[in-house]
Amino acid sequence: MKFHYFILLMALVFISGSVFSKDQENKNLKTETDSVKKSEEDINSLETPKTDLTKSSTPKEDDTRKTAVRVSIILKVLNPADSQNNIKQNALNIGGFASYMSDNSIIIKIPPKKLNEAISKIELEGTVLTKNLNRQDITMDIAQLNASLVSKEEILTKLRTFFDSADLESTLDIEQNMFQIVNEIENIKGQLRLLKDQSDWNVIDISFQFRERESVNNMTSPFTWLNSANVTDFLENF
Repeated sequence: MKFHYFILLMALVFISGSVFSKDQENKNLKTETDSVKKSEEDINSLETPKTDLTKSSTPKEDDTRKTAVRVSIILKVLNPADSQNNIKQNALNIGGFASYMSDNSIIIKIPPKKLNEAISKIELEGTVLTKNLNRQDITMDIAQLNASLVSKEEILTKLRTFFDSADLESTLDIEQNMFQIVNEIENIKGQLRLLKDQSDWNVIDISFQFRERESVNNMTSPFTWLNSANVTDFLENF
């Protein structure tokens, strides 16, 4: 009987030990898991915040900048007159116009957003021998002229107030100064109109070189009917 109690007691001790060991193992595992999570959080806190690469860090282009663009093209063509008419019509179709035409050249003005489209159509007319693009920032020039215009207009307004208290000699001096300032103001306005036109329109200057067809030397053919044909006239009308 005592032996049975001893066996039962040993079984209870073993079971209790197993439960305690399992609980201790679970506690240790939880502690290790919490430690790992804590370490990951610490590492993440040290990482540099991720940047969305889909968003460009390049600053947006300032729409207030004014540029003057001029493109010069030398084009080798078969028929300058036909190419000239085609280029003129293409310019009209995209909102531009021809500002100058001669026998061997044409200058067209194109909206800035249509520049690449216009050049692509021009290149279809023949062989491009040279193509140069000149781009000039005229923002500062416009700003300086506007500042000078405001200053001279203020001076002109101030001079007009001197008429009431001026004698004859002083009045003549004031009129002379006003005449000079008015001329300077008109000159500035003319320069501003020119710069505005340059920024509103891109200029394309096209010069043509005539590409002559090579003459065909007389030769015999095994086909009798071909020997009697005027090949030169045929090619000229082709």
